[in-house]
Amino acid sequence: MITIVSNLTGFDISSDIQFPMNIEGFEVDCNNKRLEAIFFKKQNIAPYVGLNTYNSFVDNINIYGDIERVDNVAIFKYQQFAAKFLYRFQISLWLIKDNSVNFHWIHSIANDGDEIPVRSRIFNLMYSNSSGKFSNTKFDKNELNKVKSLMIQVNDLIQIDGLEKIELDYSESSNVNSSGKNSIPYKLYNKINRTFDFLSYARETDSLPMKISFYMSLFECLFVTNSTEISHQLAERVTLYIGGELKEKIENYRAIKTAYGIRSKFMHGDTISASNEKLAESSIKMDSLAREVLLKITISDAKIFLLKQDDFEGYFMNLIFKSDGEITDGL
Repeated sequence: MITIVSNLTGFDISSDIQFPMNIEGFEVDCNNKRLEAIFFKKQNIAPYVGLNTYNSFVDNINIYGDIERVDNVAIFKYQQFAAKFLYRFQISLWLIKDNSVNFHWIHSIANDGDEIPVRSRIFNLMYSNSSGKFSNTKFDKNELNKVKSLMIQVNDLIQIDGLEKIELDYSESSNVNSSGKNSIPYKLYNKINRTFDFLSYARETDSLPMKISFYMSLFECLFVTNSTEISHQLAERVTLYIGGELKEKIENYRAIKTAYGIRSKFMHGDTISASNEKLAESSIKMDSLAREVLLKITISDAKIFLLKQDDFEGYFMNLIFKSDGEITDGL
């Protein structure tokens, strides 16, 4: 049996949650005495992980779970499995609301006499919130129950068709961040697979112009089908897809056009005249719109974005004429 333990930072919970909370066989827990009884007293792990890391587990909310050990399967594979679980957890938390929840270490504790009872790998990715900052975000019971449901749907969306036929190039010396992606022909990645990659890139950086640029790449990946008037095509389609009242549509259209202009200046080496406050405002807005889009896709609309190009363009043609009665000046 292998016990996997990881600590969460930037994650806070409301008082209506009873711990431990089970999510797909892993337990989310903030009871440090229970954690110590379950894991830390089985093995004297402090010498292996260091006192600072040990204390970070004692002081934070943790996720842990037991995985049945299979002969000839490297410890790294179990840690990689846990990393993928935590990645889906982070995506699903973000689909609920903006946050900077992270995990930094994945520890595997062997309970079968392994000569090295504890193996640890650092996870270097650090997600900031949409304003490029790191802070605690509180989730309540209802939100975490939604996260549990979303994780199942997210799992379906991030799967790569044909991956089961490919032997990924993992090695025992690899960092837990290693995904084996360069073993996979990139032609297998559909636009939704790539969209979640762009989301991760946007959240990884705390540079506001870079965040905005990756949000624009996320929207481009989903919505743009030709190179004509990209900024208009992008703003129009995102706005129509999200919907809302006329005033809201106009505001969203203008906000996307503004963000696209920031992205163009940043990527082409031009001076960005917008203040940091305006950049933060744009980043927060793009994060919010991206959440609306990806939540709809996750819950119900994935098939729309996997249509052939002609059918996909026809879908938006229908949306355009459906909204024709709302056309107004001032865009």
